[in-house]
Amino acid sequence: MDNKINRNEFLKNLGFRGASLVALYCTSKGLSSCSSDNTVVPASVDLTVDLSTTTALANTGGYTIVSNVVIANTGNGNYVAASITCPHENKNAIKYQGSSFYCPEHGATFSTNGTCTNGITGKALKIYTVTKSGNTLKIT
Repeated sequence: MDNKINRNEFLKNLGFRGASLVALYCTSKGLSSCSSDNTVVPASVDLTVDLSTTTALANTGGYTIVSNVVIANTGNGNYVAASITCPHENKNAIKYQGSSFYCPEHGATFSTNGTCTNGITGKALKIYTVTKSGNTLKIT
C-alpha cells in the first residue's frame, strides 16, 4: 500500500487545518481588537498624593500612576487625573505624554478633559477631580 499523498491533496489538507486553527483562535478573545478584560472603571476614587515625595510630578508633563489612576502635571500648578483603563479596549494602559493621555496598545489619544482626539473611539476617558492644597493632591 502506498502512503503517498499528491501535492494538491497535501495543500488542501494543510489549508483546512490552518483555517480550523484560525477559526478556533478567533472564537476566543485573542484576535478581537475590541475585546474586554472586564475591567471596571470606578465612578470616583479617593486618593491623596503628597507632591513633596512624588518626584514624577515635579515637572510639567511628568506623570505617575497610583491605584490605577494616571496623575499628570499639566503645568502652572495644575494637575489632571484619569483612569488607567482605556475606554476602547478596557485595558489598563493609559499614559500621559506632552499635554494629552494616550493608549500605546492601539494609539487612541485623549484630551485632559477625556475626549478622544483622534477618532479611534467615541468613548471618553474617565477623568477625576483633582484638588490641590499646599503640597497635597486630593483625587476624587
